[in-house]
Amino acid sequence: MGPVHAGVIEPGHFRFNCIGERVLNLEIQLGYQHRGIEDLILKADPKRLPIIIEGIAGDTTVANGVSLAQAVEALASIQIDQGSRIIRTIGLELERI
Repeated sequence: MGPVHAGVIEPGHFRFNCIGERVLNLEIQLGYQHRGIEDLILKADPKRLPIIIEGIAGDTTVANGVSLAQAVEALASIQIDQGSRIIRTIGLELERI
């Protein structure tokens, strides 16, 4: 299951067959929760985009924020410095761990 609670990611159904602490079988059915993020992004004030993007999924907040920043930088032909890359990498690694 991991350290992230399943309710934070997406809806799902988990069926465990156990004897004591030992898991014999696990059946997983993952769902999808449509929250209208696409429409919200298109209609939102650009200043609110980082907040919306970072709130898409609790387990990828940093990754989603970095992705937005990289997309904007690519569109605007902006080159970031090495220090910014290092800070982003540290944030991404901490989130991954």
